[in-house]
Amino acid sequence: MKKSKLIIGAILIISIGVVSSGFGKKAPATTAVVKKETKKSVKVEIVKTQKIQKKVVTNGQTEPLLEVKQSSKIGGEISDILVKNGDYVKKDDVILKLDNDRIEANYKTAKANYLMAKSNYERVNLFSKSENIRKLEQAEAGVTSAKMKLEKALKGADKEEISNAESRVKIAESNYNLIKNLYEKNRQLYKENLISEQGFMDIENKYENAKNSYETAKRNLILIKKGADEEDITSLRANLQNAEQSYELLKKYVDNKIWEYEITNSRASYLTAKANYELMQKQYDDLTVNAKISGVITNMNLDKYGQVKAEGKIPMFSVINTSEMIVEVGISGKDFMDLEKKDKVRIYIEDLDKWYNGEVYEMNPSASEGTDKFKVKIKLKNPDNRIQVGMYVKAEIDTKTINGILVPKKAIVIDNLSKYIFISENGKAKKMRVETGIENGNNIEILSKNIKAGDEIIIEGQYTLENNSLINEVK
Repeated sequence: MKKSKLIIGAILIISIGVVSSGFGKKAPATTAVVKKETKKSVKVEIVKTQKIQKKVVTNGQTEPLLEVKQSSKIGGEISDILVKNGDYVKKDDVILKLDNDRIEANYKTAKANYLMAKSNYERVNLFSKSENIRKLEQAEAGVTSAKMKLEKALKGADKEEISNAESRVKIAESNYNLIKNLYEKNRQLYKENLISEQGFMDIENKYENAKNSYETAKRNLILIKKGADEEDITSLRANLQNAEQSYELLKKYVDNKIWEYEITNSRASYLTAKANYELMQKQYDDLTVNAKISGVITNMNLDKYGQVKAEGKIPMFSVINTSEMIVEVGISGKDFMDLEKKDKVRIYIEDLDKWYNGEVYEMNPSASEGTDKFKVKIKLKNPDNRIQVGMYVKAEIDTKTINGILVPKKAIVIDNLSKYIFISENGKAKKMRVETGIENGNNIEILSKNIKAGDEIIIEGQYTLENNSLINEVK
């Protein structure tokens, strides 16, 4: 124990001596001990430029390629409904029927007016020219007749004319007496109910006609013998003047081909009536609602005898054609510039757990307000009709092929939400921050310019490294 205390004391004395022996002398330097760093084993891979198929990955929901929402243009009461939701219909199949009294009345009136105008136009078109020419010929004959009557009146009746008139009186008288005797006999028979009323009436009519002819012949004979007086001549002059005026007017009509104007006016009336009829017929036909396309009936919520408003804001029903479907997606402007119509698309439908092939169908070059995304429509076939409206899909669109840098995804290290790659350089691991692009299987595109072909990237052992860590490359 004493020995231990002595040793400790000696050590203290020596230490104090070392510290205090400095008066004018420099203390000897201490030697630092450097611990040697251990190299970490890593596996590397040489970066190469590769062809990269650029791809846009997005999502959306399925919609029918063709959907028609049908409303009524005229409205009315539903008299019959022939289909229901989910039914498949062909184009022009009758879906429902409406009643509208006003439309039906307008249609019938317009049809009657059209038929009348059509008949009149056809008549005028066929006969107007010939009728005007015939009227002119009649007017010309009227002028000739009026002249002859006036000349005859001024000249007076000759013996031959008086003789002819007397002969007509005798003939009329003989015929009258004959019919009169027959009439008297049949009247007696009729009173005795020996002949029918119809038979007697026929004889009676013949008797009255014979009597009138006889009286007329006697008056004409008296007038002929008497001759025309001043009043008669004045009247005949007036008749001639009227006949000449009528002739001149009709001649003017014929010279100017007045029938062409009549045909034009008649045709205009016909076309107006036809247009109105076709309009009313269209409205009448609209009372029967037909499918505008072939497809499946959806969103029909109607009841028989219910009222349908004209041009209603809510459609009566929709017809969707699901043989082809559409997926509308929104993509960035950069990706949009890489797209072209007909670009191939792979579509995964989660509900069906199945991939489908599609293509870019429509590209809207105007970005949507608020999202700055460009709308792109993708079309895909639905031959078995398994794809339903509203199914969620993931779409992968292959765009252009470029030369770029692809590295294994496992080489990427995430640190504070940033991505890094370690490069082997002169026996050390150099930590490089990178931006990545598209994924291609187990590889990922490097967009950063600080990684280039020929670099050796560390693909194993990188998670234990820091910047400038010593490394040992292993196979």
